Amino acid sequence: VMKAEAGVPDKIEEWIDQKRLNEQKEEGEQMSVLRELYDNRDRKLEDYDRMVKKISKAEQRANQIQEEKDRQIEKLLEHIRKSEPDFRLE
Repeated sequence: VMKAEAGVPDKIEEWIDQKRLNEQKEEGEQMSVLRELYDNRDRKLEDYDRMVKKISKAEQRANQIQEEKDRQIEKLLEHIRKSEPDFRLE
């Protein structure tokens, strides 16, 4: 009876240790999944930020081009008005 009783606490400790190890392993796996999700989210946010910057630069460039076209048209109209005062745009 003494030997059986002496062995019971060892089995309980082993079971507790195994349970603790399993919980730690499970927590580690959960943390790994969370880390991967956050890394993916961060990459997507960085990609989004890069796209926003590219779009912004493209819009700025398009605006500059349009402004330059408008200036050239205005110069042409000015030149036409000076050289042909009777010319009218309908």
